[in-house]
Amino acid sequence: MTVFAYPEGWLLLFSSLYFVGLCGARWVWHRIPVFHPTQPGGHEVQPGLFPQITVVVAARNEAPNIEHLLTDLAQQTFAPFEVVVSDDHSEDQTRDLVEVYAGHAAYRLRLLRSLPAQVGKKMAVSSAIAIASGELIVLTDADCRVGKEWLATIWQFYKQNDPKIIVGPITLLPPVGLFAQLQVVEQVSLTVSGAVALALGHPNMANGANLAYPKSVFDEVGGFAGSAHIASGDDEFLLQKIAAVYPNQIQFLKSPSAIVRTLAQPSYQDFFQQRKRWASKWRQHGKAAVTLPALIVFMYHFVCGISIFYLISGYSVRPSWIVAAWLLKFCAEGWLLSEGLRFVGYAALAWGILVLQPMYSFYVVLMGIVANFGTYKWKGRKVKPQGGFIG
Repeated sequence: MTVFAYPEGWLLLFSSLYFVGLCGARWVWHRIPVFHPTQPGGHEVQPGLFPQITVVVAARNEAPNIEHLLTDLAQQTFAPFEVVVSDDHSEDQTRDLVEVYAGHAAYRLRLLRSLPAQVGKKMAVSSAIAIASGELIVLTDADCRVGKEWLATIWQFYKQNDPKIIVGPITLLPPVGLFAQLQVVEQVSLTVSGAVALALGHPNMANGANLAYPKSVFDEVGGFAGSAHIASGDDEFLLQKIAAVYPNQIQFLKSPSAIVRTLAQPSYQDFFQQRKRWASKWRQHGKAAVTLPALIVFMYHFVCGISIFYLISGYSVRPSWIVAAWLLKFCAEGWLLSEGLRFVGYAALAWGILVLQPMYSFYVVLMGIVANFGTYKWKGRKVKPQGGFIG
C-alpha cells in the first residue's frame, strides 16, 4: 500500500509540490532586475511648466494622515508634476486641510470634490484622471508615505521600459507591536507573490497605493467600465483589463526607492474588514489564470488546517509525515519571504514567519469563506462583498 492511501500522504505530496513551487518563485523573484534610477536634479517646479506626472490621491476621512503625504510630495526630486486630491465625501477636515496646504504647496495641488452621485474610490479616481494634465497617472493613498525619489524612479522606469501599467512595491510604516509586525510579514507575501505572478506573465495582484499607467491607456481600455458596480478593485480589475490588451507590457518596479509605506491596521476588527474587502475580489475576476491559483492555495491551506485537527483529535495518522509536510511548508515560505523582507528593509522581522506558520492556514481558509458572505465596512460605509455600497 502506498503512502497515498493515507490522508497525511497526500498532505506530504502537496507540501512537496508547494516547496518546489515556492523555490521556483524565489528564483523568479531574484531574476526580476532591481531598478536603480540615475541621480535626478533638483525638485523646484518652474511656473507654467507642463506636468509630466499627475499624482492621484482618492481620499475619504484622512485628516490625520493626508498632510504627511502632501509634505512627502513636496520633497520629491522630480519635476514637474501635479497632485489631484479627489475627495470621496469626507466627513472630517480632509478637504479643509488640502485647501490650506494648496495655498503654499511647492507643486500644483488641486482638490476635487465628488458630486453626490459619485460615491466610492473608482468614481473619485476616474474624476481625477479626467482633469489630469500629466502623461502618466501615478496613484497612491492618502494614508501613505513616499520617499523623495519615488516619482523620479517611476518616471525613469516608465521612459526606459515603456510599460502600460507599473505595479509598485508596498510595505508598512515602521510597525509598533507584535500585531503590526506580523502584518508586515503578510504584506511582504502579497508583494512578492504578485511580482512573481506578473513576471511569469499571469498578473493577478496590484495595489492602488502604488500604481502607475499612462492616461491614454486608462482611456483606451475604458477605465473602470465593467467593474464600476463593485466597490473594491480599482487596482486589480484595471490591471486585468490592461493586461488583456498589452499582455507583455505589465511590469513590477523592483526598486527600494519606489517603495510606498502605509499604516498597519490598528485593531483586529479593522484588519478583518480590510482583508475581507481584499478577498472579496477574487470571484469577480472571471479568469481561470487568476481564480485557479487562488483556489489551489485555498485548498492547500485547508488540507494543512485539517492535518492539525487530525493530530489533536487522536485520528490514526502518522505524525512524522505531518511534521515533515509542515517543515517543507515552513522552509519554502521562510526562504521566499525572508528575501522579500530584506528588500523592503525589514529583514529583522523574519522571525514573524515562524510565528505566523501555525495560524496562517486557518486564516486563509477563514477569509476565503467569509469574503463571500455578508457585508464589510470600509471608511464608514457598508459594502456588499460582490456588489456596491449599501450604506
